[in-house]
Formats: sequence, structure tokens, C-alpha cells
Amino acid sequence: LYFALILLDWVCTNFSSNIQDLVAAADHLRTHFEAPACTIGHSLGGTAVLAAAPRIPECRAVACIGAPINPAHVLYNFHADISRIEQTIRTPIDEVVGINNAAPIFYAAKHPKSFLSLDSASHLLSNRKDADYVGSFIISTWAKRYIGTAK
Repeated sequence: LYFALILLDWVCTNFSSNIQDLVAAADHLRTHFEAPACTIGHSLGGTAVLAAAPRIPECRAVACIGAPINPAHVLYNFHADISRIEQTIRTPIDEVVGINNAAPIFYAAKHPKSFLSLDSASHLLSNRKDADYVGSFIISTWAKRYIGTAK
């Protein structure tokens, strides 16, 4: 089981090029290691993984944390992809990306899907307990159901 971390620079590029970067990274991983079975993104990265997932055939699960919704681009791409499992994680007190962004993402996802509300977490999950809970427990446990465990 491999893990790859990709950091996108939203200041120097645009949303479309970041989606292309994610797909290119998946192509590289497919060629040299193993294609990603799960993509996880935070904030704009969550929106980007939703848009990139249909172009990564091996991706069986997508998790987005605090992702904003852009119906013109993301919902169109997401509706075209009926086979992805989606986990939406939000905090109702998010002052960066409001909770109102969660509903369109959640409703666009096909079943099986899940929604998790973090009652007191910040947008950046800056409290270590919140970050550990989301990463080590929620996403890890959820993803195992769809992508399996290490061989």
C-alpha cells in the first residue's frame, strides 16, 4: 500500500491546471508504482479531487474535506462519474468555506456516500485532535472498506 502526497500551489496556477496536475501525478504513479485507489483533498484540493477522479479509472473512493462547490465545473464532472464512493467532511462553523457548500457536493454524489459533520473543527483542522480524528480514524477506516488494506 503506497501513499503519495501532492501539494498544489493555488496562487501560481489555476483550477484547471491543478486538475491536470492531479491526473498527471496519477499517471506517473500508475507507471512507476500503483495508480491511486483513493483521492483525498482539502478545501480547493477537495474540489480538485472531485473533478479529477473521473479521469483516474483506478480511483474507487474520493474524500473531500471542507471543499467549496463550483456547480459549473465540479458538479458536471462529478455527475458524469457514477462509480465513485464519496465521503464529505464539513464543519458547520467553517468561516472560510460555508456549510452551504456541502449539500450540493453530497447530493451530487451517488450511493454509497457519507457525510460527517465536525461540530467544533476549524476549516484548516488546526486542532491536532480534529486532524488526527479525520485522518487517522475517519478517512482511514472509511477508505479500507472500498480500497482494501495492505497486502
